[in-house]
Amino acid sequence: MAASKQQADLLRSQYLRALKMVLQCPITTPSAAVMYELGMPTLQHRWDLSKLRLQQKLQHMPVGHDPKAVFETCWGGRGAHMWADKLANIWKQMIPDRDARAQEQTRLAGLDSKHFDIEVRKLVAERGALSWERGMRCKSKLTRYAAVCSLEHQGHLQAGPQLELKSYLAGCLTPAKRLKFKLRAGVAEVQQEQERRARHQHLSESQAAELSQCPFCPGVAESVTHFLVECSAYQHLRFALWAELEGLIPVTAVVLYGLMPEVLAAHMLADNTGDAEVIGQPGRGGAVREVLEAYMLSLWQHRERCLAA
Repeated sequence: MAASKQQADLLRSQYLRALKMVLQCPITTPSAAVMYELGMPTLQHRWDLSKLRLQQKLQHMPVGHDPKAVFETCWGGRGAHMWADKLANIWKQMIPDRDARAQEQTRLAGLDSKHFDIEVRKLVAERGALSWERGMRCKSKLTRYAAVCSLEHQGHLQAGPQLELKSYLAGCLTPAKRLKFKLRAGVAEVQQEQERRARHQHLSESQAAELSQCPFCPGVAESVTHFLVECSAYQHLRFALWAELEGLIPVTAVVLYGLMPEVLAAHMLADNTGDAEVIGQPGRGGAVREVLEAYMLSLWQHRERCLAA
């Protein structure tokens, strides 16, 4: 069992490493953000779904079929109890209430393979969503990401995070898209992120606070929100953005400036920006997203030029 656990841990780490390579993001990027952006379930999600589907097929398979005979032979005795315990743990994680769990298992047992698969996929996905939320809450750098995801789900009929590739990542992974992901996931190299990493190197509070200051605004921390909508060093680029957006959406710069900075930054980073109520116009969502992504990239390039000077 120890070897199996080691192999499972190795598979999980390699799986996550491969997903981070796809996004070309730092290895320290929170796994919850990576998997949610790409719409990829965890390996545990996949394994548990496979176990439940196999169990359902074996239960409905007529006696005498080779797969059922092999299963009964290989998992007889003590092995049968181990298999039953694993399945019981999966069901318990998905439906904690014992009575509700018994009723649901009874209902699902009477379904054919196709409908059973659909229903169980929903249950496993719901459990995965709860796990994703726990992973997001335990990372301080994902606080803004939580706000952005909450904004994306406003008005959706189906609540909670859904596993699907984010629309802004579709197609070629351009530098602008990579930067947008890093800003969403809290791993862009703004000063606040460097300060957060420095705290793990046992620096003093004053040293860490000094690291977090914006290079252009003394005494102000350079957060993602400050970088996108507040820093005075990028005011000319921001004015150009408002002028370009006014030709695409019915919202004026005065209205946008009236929003709280955190809210405006969340709207800029949201996946459905362009179709949303604040920064959007039906039929022009793609154009608005491209303008905003180009704006973020121009900010970052201007920042790098200024710091290198």
